[in-house]
Amino acid sequence: MRAAQHVLLDTNLFVFLLFDISEFDKAKARDRVLACASRVLMDSIFKREDCVILVPSLVAEVEIPRAVARMVIVRGLVSEDKVAIIVSSLRKVGGRLKEWEELGLIKVADSWTAKVLREARWLYQRLSKRDSSLAKRIGHQDFMMVATAMLHGATIVTADKHVKEIVERCEVDIPILLRRGGGDA
Repeated sequence: MRAAQHVLLDTNLFVFLLFDISEFDKAKARDRVLACASRVLMDSIFKREDCVILVPSLVAEVEIPRAVARMVIVRGLVSEDKVAIIVSSLRKVGGRLKEWEELGLIKVADSWTAKVLREARWLYQRLSKRDSSLAKRIGHQDFMMVATAMLHGATIVTADKHVKEIVERCEVDIPILLRRGGGDA
C-alpha cells in the first residue's frame, strides 16, 4: 500500500476549519472566502484515502490559540455569549485533533525535534544570505512550518505570502499552493 500524501495547511486556513468565523463581528470578506475554501479543501482531503492533513504541533499548541486571540481582539467579539463559545471551542481543540488523528484524517507532527529546528535554522540562514531584511520580517513559525513540510514531503497550502517566499527564495523542492489574497498569518 502506498504511503499517504501529506498536505500541510497554514495556521489561518486550519483555524478557519475549527472555528465558525461568522461569530466575529468584523470578519473581513477575505477571511470568509478563505474559511469557505478551507472547509471545501478539508472535505475533499478527508474523502481521499491517499491524503492526510499534516498539523505541526507548533500550530496545534501555539499558533491556533494565538490566531484565535488575535481574531477575538482585532475582528471584535462584543457578545459575552460569543466569547464564551469561542473560548469553550478553543479548549476542545486538542480533543478534536486527537479524534481526527485516531481516525487517520490528520497527523500531528512534532515541531520540537532537533531535525525540524535544524531545518528551520538552515532555511533562515539561507534566506538571510539572500535577503536579510526579509528573513527578519518573517516569523519563526513560518520557517518551522516549511521545515516540517520538507521533512514529511508535504504539499503546503497557504494564504501567507511569507511561506511562499521561503520556499521560492531558499529553492526548496516542495509543492506549494498559494491561495490568492493571502497576507501575513
